[in-house]
Amino acid sequence: MLVGAAAFVIAVGVALYVVRPFHTGTLGYDAAASILYFDRLMAGRHLEAFLGATPKPLLTVTYGLVHSVAPDWRAISWLAILAYGTGIATSAVLAHRLGGIIAAGFVTAALIGSAELLQDVDLAYAVSWALIFWSAAGLLVTSVRPRYAWAGVALALAGLARFETLIVTGSAALILGLGFVAARSQTRDAHWVRARVPILLGFLTLPVQGVHDWLLTGDPLYSESVPVLSSAGLHLPGVAGVLGAIGAHYAAEPILLLLALLGMLTLWGRSPDVAAGVIALVVGVLLFLVYLASRGIYVSDRYIAPVDVGLTFAASLGVASIRFRSLARRVRAIRLRAAAPILAAAGGAVIAVAVIRPFGPLDRPTRSDVTFNGIFHRDLERLTPVILESLGGRSGLPSFPDDGTATTHTGSRAILLAPVLAVPQLSLDLDLPLSAITGTQGPLVTTDGRYPQPGQLLLHYIGRDDPESAFRLFEVRSPTTRGAIAIDPVEVDPAGRFWLVRIR
Repeated sequence: MLVGAAAFVIAVGVALYVVRPFHTGTLGYDAAASILYFDRLMAGRHLEAFLGATPKPLLTVTYGLVHSVAPDWRAISWLAILAYGTGIATSAVLAHRLGGIIAAGFVTAALIGSAELLQDVDLAYAVSWALIFWSAAGLLVTSVRPRYAWAGVALALAGLARFETLIVTGSAALILGLGFVAARSQTRDAHWVRARVPILLGFLTLPVQGVHDWLLTGDPLYSESVPVLSSAGLHLPGVAGVLGAIGAHYAAEPILLLLALLGMLTLWGRSPDVAAGVIALVVGVLLFLVYLASRGIYVSDRYIAPVDVGLTFAASLGVASIRFRSLARRVRAIRLRAAAPILAAAGGAVIAVAVIRPFGPLDRPTRSDVTFNGIFHRDLERLTPVILESLGGRSGLPSFPDDGTATTHTGSRAILLAPVLAVPQLSLDLDLPLSAITGTQGPLVTTDGRYPQPGQLLLHYIGRDDPESAFRLFEVRSPTTRGAIAIDPVEVDPAGRFWLVRIR
């Protein structure tokens, strides 16, 4: 308990220091989309346009309920940080159980140092939530009396946050099937197989996801179609590009990979169940990313986060398997036996800081991204009432369309153009249907009145529009004519970060 509590406090403290959700909540596109999905479900209304965020039922329910009770984006940021701390704490407890205090210290510091995980919590995304249940499943199968049924439930919940968890459950099914066949062919008792069958409750992810999607869109397989639809028209790197990106990602951490390999060997001897899960998560997700690339589906840099988590956990066991005899003798020599656990945990943490590259909380680009996201959401909160007033107030907003579908493009009757990453949040805050708002598209910008069109509001934000050069014509501080359109500034940031303009 002390190990978990210490890891939780440290992780939450670091996240609060870096993210700073005290005045404004920060969240990403998918997190805001999850709350929008909850809003549509509670209204009994099908999703009226395609957002491109794969539905994650765990976030839909968790974030949606919290936002309905406390409609303040800071509540979502704090909840995400608490999930981050809990995920790291449960991982530390599992590492402590399997590898001792050095492993717990290493995995705590290494997960805190993960730039991907830190950015994930800044955006209130799902890896931290999945990490809670991945670790919980490990704790359940390594207890004195293994709880395979509850471990299966934990995997099902993890799958409702990160669909890749089904790779772990599917691998378990394959192993159990092969084990049963082998036992039957050799006329041996298959008790070990039967005891583990309840872990297949992890497949409950599928019916729950199907019901969620059916209620949201009328299509129980909607989630499977989202990545394909989102990838249409994008320039994709292909299999070679994805393999190159994976190689470049891990080229900076050769020691981590070596420790992870050593840790896998150690882990297999201590808990084959956990070892099989970690291998499935690491190898399975890597193969899955290559498969997506081969299918012409966009692969985000964030998709590698589960692999990082698995390697980090394995590496903690690798560190713990190394015997630091000379250091132990020195500790005993200076009579610090009472402090030995603290020193051991600190030693594991120091090794993690030396191994993890980049170390998120100390990495300037990572902190710069987090800081910029905070500034963007602070400005968005300031602009929202201005946009609402400019649209004519609540009474001037359009009603929800009767002909919308979950595959219809947003903005079919757009009155507001904004950076695409802000669309779900603005739709919620303004109570705008997705037919009335859409993401700005730089390549379409003209001055002949086709895009943007007269009567529309347009929000141009430096660092959120692509390409920015296409939007420079809107950087005006007084009414200006450009071609066939007149650009009237409604709200301009003195620091030059954003321009809210009306097209006439």
